[in-house]
Amino acid sequence: MISFVQNGGNLNVRGRFNNTINYTVPADLANPVMNTSRVTDGIDPAVGIGAFSVNSNVSNAFTMSGGNLSVYDVCNNTATPLAILINSPYQIST
Repeated sequence: MISFVQNGGNLNVRGRFNNTINYTVPADLANPVMNTSRVTDGIDPAVGIGAFSVNSNVSNAFTMSGGNLSVYDVCNNTATPLAILINSPYQIST
């Protein structure tokens, strides 16, 4: 079961962009630097998977009433590359 709920704030989905995390305190993670170097083989070779995915399982839900969801890259370079896939039977956007 996946239940995604966002009421504010920002979610940045990197896709294949590498992530180098250097921090000394947890607050340093609030605004990480985006590395634009891509993973060569992708992170999920499956067809029909998005960098952000909520599949069609009847228990899954997607709710977004505020904030921003930014997708910077797809998750693979061999199958059908999707940035976002929301097939949830329960979708609420306000």
